[in-house]
Amino acid sequence: MEDIDISELPDPAWADYEREGNEQALATKQALLFRAIFMPSLASALDRVRSGDAEALRIFGDRLEAGLMQRPRSQPTPMHSLVQTVVLAKGA
Repeated sequence: MEDIDISELPDPAWADYEREGNEQALATKQALLFRAIFMPSLASALDRVRSGDAEALRIFGDRLEAGLMQRPRSQPTPMHSLVQTVVLAKGA
C-alpha cells in the first residue's frame, strides 16, 4: 500500500435544503440514497429475501425508507459521506 486517504463528501441534498428549506424533499433524497446503497445488503440477511421473495424485498425496502424519512423531517441535518481512497502498487 502506497497511500490512503479519507475524504468527506458533502450532502448534495443538504445544499438543496439550505436553498429551498423543504424538509420533505431533504428527507426523501436522503432516504432514497441510503436505500439505494445499503438496503440490498441489509435485506440479504432476511431468509425470505435470500429465497427470492421479491415482495419481501420490496416491503423491507419500503419500511426502511419510511423509517429513514422520519428524522430528517423533524430534525434536518446533513448526511455527509466518507470516501476512502487506497493506492496499491504491485511489486516487480
